[in-house]
Amino acid sequence: MLVVVMAVALADWHGRVVDGMTKEPLARVAVECGAEKTQTDGQGRFQIHCDEPTLRIGTVGYRPLKFTPEGDELEIELFPETFRRQESVTVEAGPYARDAPLAVSLLGNELKNLGSVLADDPLRSAQALPGAMSNDDFSSQFSVRGAPFDRVGLYYDGILLHHPFHAVEGETTTGSLTIINGDLLDGMLLYPSAMPPKFGDRTAGALDLLGRDGDRDKIQARISASASNAAGLVEGPIADRGSWLAAVRKSYMEYILQRTSSDPTLAFGFTDGQGRVRYDLTPHNSATLAATVGESALDRTAKIPTAGPNSVITSDYTFTSLQATLHSTFGSAWNVSNTVAWERERAVIRNKDDSPLYASGYGEWVANSDVSWGLRSSVLLEFGSSFRRLRDDGYAFYYQYNPMSFRPLERFRGSGLRAGGYAQASLTRWNGRLSLSVGGRVDGDTDSTPHVASPYAALGWQIFPATRIDLAWSHAVQYPEIAQLYSLFGRTTLLPMRAQHEVLSLDQRLGERSRLRVETWQRLERDLLGRPLNEIRIDNGQIVPVPPNAPWTNSAREWSRGVQVMLQRRTANGFTGWLGYSYAKAWARDGILNRTYPADDDQRHTVQGYLSYRLRPSVNLSGRWLYGSGFPVPGFYSGATHLLYVAAQRNQVRMPYYQRIDARINKAWQRDRARWTLFAEAVNILDRKNLRVDSYNGYNSTTHQAYQSFITLFPILPSAGMLVEF
Repeated sequence: MLVVVMAVALADWHGRVVDGMTKEPLARVAVECGAEKTQTDGQGRFQIHCDEPTLRIGTVGYRPLKFTPEGDELEIELFPETFRRQESVTVEAGPYARDAPLAVSLLGNELKNLGSVLADDPLRSAQALPGAMSNDDFSSQFSVRGAPFDRVGLYYDGILLHHPFHAVEGETTTGSLTIINGDLLDGMLLYPSAMPPKFGDRTAGALDLLGRDGDRDKIQARISASASNAAGLVEGPIADRGSWLAAVRKSYMEYILQRTSSDPTLAFGFTDGQGRVRYDLTPHNSATLAATVGESALDRTAKIPTAGPNSVITSDYTFTSLQATLHSTFGSAWNVSNTVAWERERAVIRNKDDSPLYASGYGEWVANSDVSWGLRSSVLLEFGSSFRRLRDDGYAFYYQYNPMSFRPLERFRGSGLRAGGYAQASLTRWNGRLSLSVGGRVDGDTDSTPHVASPYAALGWQIFPATRIDLAWSHAVQYPEIAQLYSLFGRTTLLPMRAQHEVLSLDQRLGERSRLRVETWQRLERDLLGRPLNEIRIDNGQIVPVPPNAPWTNSAREWSRGVQVMLQRRTANGFTGWLGYSYAKAWARDGILNRTYPADDDQRHTVQGYLSYRLRPSVNLSGRWLYGSGFPVPGFYSGATHLLYVAAQRNQVRMPYYQRIDARINKAWQRDRARWTLFAEAVNILDRKNLRVDSYNGYNSTTHQAYQSFITLFPILPSAGMLVEF
């Protein structure tokens, strides 16, 4: 980590501190030697005089360094807190080197600051990325350019995760929190359009979580406590051939939600843990073993005296994921990864009589292979395959008294094999100024219709040194869930959903560390799954009630178009962050109802802003601004949110606009053996009364008034947390 230029007297040291990833000079870094203190200037340089043998270097957001120098002219590298030194350190070619074309990234301290002290959730960080849309403080999930989260793939270490969320399963209005611990991530990439062909079985977008290995230098530990949970993480080397890490979290967020929300299904608690081991078997082969376990629980036994037979009293949900990967290299051109993974989800909800209201059990075996071949310095071939064995079973019951009876609201059980393969060839010319990628994938499912081919093509052209144009065209496919194919209301002849993406992006650099990106896109989707007859509506002036057996059908099409503008600055010094604005229109047409209407996730205006500034070596300020003009209230309604009526057209009424501004301060104290960091945050500092849709409660057959309830999201809410690293 040190590069010594020459050795001179111990008492007079000077040198430069840089970011270990980008080599950018770091200003406002504290340098201490005994009682002497100084800090680096705008070029990262420092000078200090003392007669003690140890230097201590540190600043908020970076891992502190303590060492005994061997010279007076020093080049010192500091690494972000979220980065852990592994087999080697790759120097990035600028602040946007890790961004893929047509994707936006979240790296380093951005990931931690945006996760929020209150929730500490990496997917809540992603909600601040341009392209994402979320108007719900209680949920980790978000929509992407007019498409719901269930059509967006969440990939972790190359595996498509099914439902890795702490929540009350079976309750559509419950809150959620990601089981993946943000401390185990190096960053994430959001593809809001035209995903590369390696991302399969989702039609609208992909969020790629970049996991990390443990530290290979020394054993380190961190313990944190925040407004929502307490957590601990320990990591370290395995001799000279590997690393390990283990992390655990325990929630007490249910106590906050009980006091800030009127929805009882939000106040759940959770416990989760993750572990990871990587070991070098040979110089060209290494193995990774990883495990994730999470459990969520809700206990409302105090409400039994006033609860009805269908009130949620207790719930339990468990998530387990095990994964083994063999990484191999052959020469300098071939990289091969083979992965075997297993996922399991179990959920049960019970009423006041301890009778089940809902239960489900999902399981999946996965075998993935990914190969990359650097045919020449300008040609890269990538190809791979995926085999997934899925099974799912579950039910939902409705109870009534006098006489005591129950009826099934839903029941499903089934299994199937889902397989796919992809290939992509990438060519660069003229020192990277021109790039071309072509490829595609083929997918099939034993329980659904024929194999589907999905082509992909992308072109990038750097027309000027600071100006680049990217465009892409692709198709994507997503198969029905097992629970839909084998539902009481489904059938195995349901078709897969399909999408066509077209996107054009202009990236204009404004100096070395700033850029302006303008992007326009179009997404056309067909064969979308839904139950269009499962909502009350008016036909010919009369209310049409919901039939008891409204089926799943491929009756809908959607199209989304829009433009997005993002101004971003990414630097280790000064102000860093972005401001993004999106204008979008998403429309749907249902063939059974013969109606065209705004899509459920149609939001015309969306703003996302993030700003961070390292004020002093030990103090960092950050904040974010989220604004949305409002999603439709799903259903056949007219009027306003405070007074709704059953209508003939769908999604006519919109939610009030959503706005939230959060502010955060990180303050660090460095001691000889430990560093303490205090996080203080104020959520919704404007005290905006944001709303979310809660539940439909029936209608008046005479006046046609519909009773749809709403709940208020977080008020202005201060919170704090503490982190100790040693």
